Amino acid sequence: MEDHLFLFNAIAIFSSLTFAIVIHAVCKWAKVSFPVGLLVGGFFGAYAIQNFGWSLFDNFQFSPSMVFYVFLPTLIFESAYNLNFRQFRGVFGEVALMATFGLFVSMFIVAAGLHYFLDIPWGISFLFGALISATDPVAVLAVFKELRAPKKLTTIVDGESLLNDGTALVVFQFVKAVVVSGTIFLTPKTFLAESGHFVLSLVEGLAVGTILGWVFAHAISKSKSKGVQLTLSLILAHATFLFAEGILHVSGILATMAAGMLVGNYGQRKLTAKTREIFAEIWEFMGFIANSLIFLLLGMKFVQIDFLEHWVLVLTSAGLVIFVARPFSVFLSFAISNLFRKDYEKISFSFQTIAFWGGIRGALAAAAVLLIPESFVYFPELLAMTAGTVLATFLLNVTTISALLKKLKFIDFTVSEKIQKFEAEILIDEEVRSHLEKIKDKDYISEKIFDKLEKDYSRAEDRAISNLKKLQQRLKKKSSREIEKILMYHALGIEKKCYENLLEHYEISEERFCVIRESIYRQLDRLDRDELPEERKSPIKYAPEIPKEVPEFNEIPFEGVRNFFQNLFVNYRKRKILERLQHYRARRIAGAKVIFDFEKLREHHAIFGEKDILDNIIERYKGWHKNAQEKVEQLEKKFPKIVVPARMKIAKNSCFKKERKCQKEFCGKGLISEKVYQDLKENLEKKVEDNLNESRSFFE
Repeated sequence: MEDHLFLFNAIAIFSSLTFAIVIHAVCKWAKVSFPVGLLVGGFFGAYAIQNFGWSLFDNFQFSPSMVFYVFLPTLIFESAYNLNFRQFRGVFGEVALMATFGLFVSMFIVAAGLHYFLDIPWGISFLFGALISATDPVAVLAVFKELRAPKKLTTIVDGESLLNDGTALVVFQFVKAVVVSGTIFLTPKTFLAESGHFVLSLVEGLAVGTILGWVFAHAISKSKSKGVQLTLSLILAHATFLFAEGILHVSGILATMAAGMLVGNYGQRKLTAKTREIFAEIWEFMGFIANSLIFLLLGMKFVQIDFLEHWVLVLTSAGLVIFVARPFSVFLSFAISNLFRKDYEKISFSFQTIAFWGGIRGALAAAAVLLIPESFVYFPELLAMTAGTVLATFLLNVTTISALLKKLKFIDFTVSEKIQKFEAEILIDEEVRSHLEKIKDKDYISEKIFDKLEKDYSRAEDRAISNLKKLQQRLKKKSSREIEKILMYHALGIEKKCYENLLEHYEISEERFCVIRESIYRQLDRLDRDELPEERKSPIKYAPEIPKEVPEFNEIPFEGVRNFFQNLFVNYRKRKILERLQHYRARRIAGAKVIFDFEKLREHHAIFGEKDILDNIIERYKGWHKNAQEKVEQLEKKFPKIVVPARMKIAKNSCFKKERKCQKEFCGKGLISEKVYQDLKENLEKKVEDNLNESRSFFE
């Protein structure tokens, strides 16, 4: 019997996934949001199952346990893993305010509305207000991704949901204990105690997630097996939630969020570019599976609810949540946060509007209501109100948010993006024409085919050049400024990529990389505020300073203690010397790369801007490059015993990279056998590992 039950469940799961793939294809064709299609598909699929009496799906149903312990950790971790911490930090005030203050405002408005309009008891009204406050941005974020909405907007919506889910669940559990279970008797004393427990649960949840995330991030970085790395991340996502929620009884959602963000931001830096790409693909796949099953099962659950019997409750509760509580709580939260921001940092009304309309209710709200015992007198009403609100937000908000994004011009190209588009088209058309020349010379294509394709790409390039010129003429003086900003974005992007490569090959420490990367981000922020480099008010020095001399610590009486402190200071000074070497060496390499690319741009693509703009940027980087080169030479001259061995280790690593490339090439060409290749590879990997270990101990 157990074997048959397992078999039936396995068939049900894979049948559901197959159905989800069909729905995905239909949604793509019909241009409908995939989660909406899943919800509707699950609804009608369950209706068909009921009518045809397919017992296969009897044991495959939406349940709180499945949501909390299987799907939710996956979805939370996947979202947190892809959430940029720096962007999240920039809007944390707004997000935290909406997830706490906004949550309570929304809950009170919903409760008051239900109590005064429908005469529902205060306890039940607050219970519904708490459970319906958990937002689910999956469907909205899918639209954002498709329409390429601004990253800041995506971060606000996604970040609010991650924090909001944790706070809403804790509040719901408290209200449920008061209203349903009766395990907490509400008095001023218990209210204060539970308020303290609420804050403690959130803080402890974040602490647990941070600790486990840090431990697993190090374990992932130490492993060389991609299978082990991915398995560790999967264990982390679910173990964090289970440990926090099930054992410590703190916020498992916030714990998983903290762990995901730490691995996705801090842990990622320790992985190779290829491994990072695999991680992103695997977690996108995991998110797809979880979303497919959760929304299908949710749709199947909704078919069991008699909406007609409770239509007044459903319409009233959905209206209160969507049109009263949500906008009031969101706009009030942003109004408060904007009071503490500078003018250029304030969140605009258009951003606030999308955040309000993107407050979708989903699986967590449905799972929360199912935690209420079916024997509870108000359970049917609460279930109908929750399901109705979830359906309303999906069918109304999700289906119209793309139109709202277009109306508020979020998908329109800015001036910078228009210039970028035309410039990219010119570069691409030119590269393709060069490629056509090469394959024609090799007789891969005929003269006739070459002529036809070359003319097509020439016309496309001419159109892009014409469009760029028209835009420049229309913008006049502003065009030059926009072009310089675009070129600086490009230069900073080149720099950042160089620093990431240096980190990946242990040619710069993680600490120094973070300092330099933060400098890049600050420069990008200034460009976003329409501030060019020469307009910077005060230069920021972020190269580490070296103590001038080693003190003798003569005032310490004991020689052993005196030697200990002296050695400690010597090591500290050595570390500062190496950090300074890394800093200026990295700046020199990145500067050289920017100069090379921009001189090529100046030589072949004068249309991209006035010559003096390119000259100005190139000269700026030449000055930085020369300064960095001089600093490196000064360090080597002043501290040869420290700097020369460090540069030797870096040079060895470069030679090893060349060796690896040669070995692979020789094997591919048949110059050496697979057996010889593997032997050479193993010997090289041992040398590489030894050198990297020395580099790590030297630089970190």
